[in-house]
Amino acid sequence: MIIKNNVILHPGQKRIIKEIYNNKVKYNIIKTGRQFGKTVLGQIIASKEAIGKENFKCLWTSPTIPQARKIYKTMLDAYPKEIIKEKSDTYREIILTNGTKIEFHGVEKPNNLRGDNTDLFILDEFAFYKEDVWAVLKPFLMKKNKDAMCVMISTPRGMENEFYRLYQLGLDNNDRYRSYNGIYTENPYYDLTEIEDARNSLPTNLFRQEYLGEFVKDGSSVFSNVDLCSNIIEFMPPLKDLVYYNGNDLAKQKDWTVSTTMNNKCEVVNIHRIRRMDWSIIVDSVVNELKLYNPKLSYFEVNGVGDAPFDYVRKKHPNGLIPFVMTNQSKQAVISRLIYNFNTKRISIPIKQLMPSLHEQLNTFTFTYSKKSRQISYHAADGFHDDDVISLALANNAWYLHHGRK
Repeated sequence: MIIKNNVILHPGQKRIIKEIYNNKVKYNIIKTGRQFGKTVLGQIIASKEAIGKENFKCLWTSPTIPQARKIYKTMLDAYPKEIIKEKSDTYREIILTNGTKIEFHGVEKPNNLRGDNTDLFILDEFAFYKEDVWAVLKPFLMKKNKDAMCVMISTPRGMENEFYRLYQLGLDNNDRYRSYNGIYTENPYYDLTEIEDARNSLPTNLFRQEYLGEFVKDGSSVFSNVDLCSNIIEFMPPLKDLVYYNGNDLAKQKDWTVSTTMNNKCEVVNIHRIRRMDWSIIVDSVVNELKLYNPKLSYFEVNGVGDAPFDYVRKKHPNGLIPFVMTNQSKQAVISRLIYNFNTKRISIPIKQLMPSLHEQLNTFTFTYSKKSRQISYHAADGFHDDDVISLALANNAWYLHHGRK
């Protein structure tokens, strides 16, 4: 248990923890909707084992390092100082006075995690792990310790991932895998009016996945039919008889600058990405893309870092450039148009092998529903990027103004 913060578990959390310790299987797969408190479940189990046993090792993984760092800080703050022997903010490790060691890692580069076995393995938001990560992580549980335990926790994300497959194994109630389902009605602190607002405001698949915690086909993200729309096997040079449209998301340091170009057939013909360069290099590279395809219309996001670069680009290539201020309302409009083109299978994007970053971002792009404003805010999932998606949405918006209304 987390000692300092006096966490009060709701009935659903208590039920799942009780079932896990009664069943005593090695692999425990927990599926819940949003705001059930699934991450707290993992923290409680980790704390119970870490504090209650000596010379124990617990490994916690999250989809990204920032997410793992957040959990590390939460649990570090929850423990009284007198039971903490050592800590490392750099390596995200906590060593308790009883010899227990708790490590927190992101799985962006799973091969970096190869190492010793663990007694307890918590995999948070497991459905968001990249393909083949489980094959790298599973050997951590090869220890000949019959009491070693693995807990996988997540909101569903479609039906094409290891989380879904392992959850199906656990439904057979065998002696190694057991599945658990967290239901929002078990949480007395949940505002049921928010559920009904979301039910009436969201696409059915998204609502069933995000709030009811159901596995649904094409429910992995905001965008459906991504695989069916992925049929561009190589980027295409400009052709005289085609018209081109362009969208740009500009960034200098942390994120990528992305320039996406599509033709009047709604086919993505090129995606240019550049990162961590001087503005002069970034601007020149974007200008080269514009000169190559000479788009009829080109949108540039000008929030924040985009303002000055846009002015530089406009001086070198003024044709068809339009600044785009990304507010929640304008973002919802361009994302909705992109959703529509995926839903209708009108858009054609590069295959995954050609643009893996675009596919990752499309599959992890998510939303926040505001009960107060009754509006959806689209954004990248915590720890992920959305620069490819925004660039594509802006290019698609330019296409829509000339073709979509028809």
